[in-house]
Amino acid sequence: MAHLWGKLQGQGTSLHAQTGIRHGLPRCLTVSRQQADAGGDAGGDAGGNMLPVRSTFFRLICLGLAIMMALLSLPGQAQSAAASAAPANEDTLARIKRTGTVVLGYRSDARPFSFKGVDGQPAGYSVDLCKTVAAALAERLRLPQLKTRWQAVTPADRVDQVRKGTVDLECGTTTRTLAREAQVDFSHTIFVDGLSLMSLAGAQLTKTTDVQGKRIGVVAGTTGASRIGPALAAVGVNAQLVTLTDYRDGINAIDAGKVDLLAGDRGVLVGTALDAPGRAYSLMQDMFSVEPYALMMARDPAFRYEVNRALSRFYRSGEIQTTYNHWLQPYGEPTRVMSAVFQLYALPD
Repeated sequence: MAHLWGKLQGQGTSLHAQTGIRHGLPRCLTVSRQQADAGGDAGGDAGGNMLPVRSTFFRLICLGLAIMMALLSLPGQAQSAAASAAPANEDTLARIKRTGTVVLGYRSDARPFSFKGVDGQPAGYSVDLCKTVAAALAERLRLPQLKTRWQAVTPADRVDQVRKGTVDLECGTTTRTLAREAQVDFSHTIFVDGLSLMSLAGAQLTKTTDVQGKRIGVVAGTTGASRIGPALAAVGVNAQLVTLTDYRDGINAIDAGKVDLLAGDRGVLVGTALDAPGRAYSLMQDMFSVEPYALMMARDPAFRYEVNRALSRFYRSGEIQTTYNHWLQPYGEPTRVMSAVFQLYALPD
């Protein structure tokens, strides 16, 4: 296939207790109101068993002592909370170094780029590139025990998760666009794919003109969802667009006859089809866009530099070819476009 791809009680005045400390709070001697009035401000007996004082004044002293003891018992907790709180305007690298963790976003349904493997762990071409970046960050930040935490994203929420800092680096099939770049940042290009259409084999939907009046499934939040309609209209083809949750939903919709075709990037469509047993599908040869994939991150120049530095070194080393072949060769050899991408972004230090 060719592709671009807690309280101190208000003690009743008739309660009595020995002086002591319980649960970190002082328990004071108390007297009845009658005892306090009789004793005035005089001291207690030699044994100190009772300290008759004005009850209101006495309770105020107890309350003050209680508050002081409570505060003194919690300094470690307060310091711990202060230490773990994120400083204002903390950048990505500082957060990673403070927490000792980098959060990587992955897709569950974008085979062979980003998906959940049979072992339940993220896998794929883009996932492996993010692992390479994480290893480089561990070295650069001198964090040999740097932890990786994987966070699932969807086409609909991936930009927001990155923009809000829930995810440090998104490893999927995100097309770099100017509209997205106004909100987030991107790495070097990692792959180039194109928008196409897929149907059930035998449906005889092989050309753009065959799509007239058909129902096309589009995945919410993808560039395909916004581009396929105008692309078809430009050549005089009108079709009904049906919004779907993800590509698995798309395959199910085709199988159930709810849509006639599914729009998506060619590589993702092929990977989705191969992951769906029991049916055969046909991929239209026409392409309606060019989709340059990149790793997505929050707008942070220092973090972007480290990500791109790691990718450039990976491209220069030639190891990118091994990763590419492992995940993508079954779908076809690298095109000249992809070879050019690797050469263009193999930037020197």
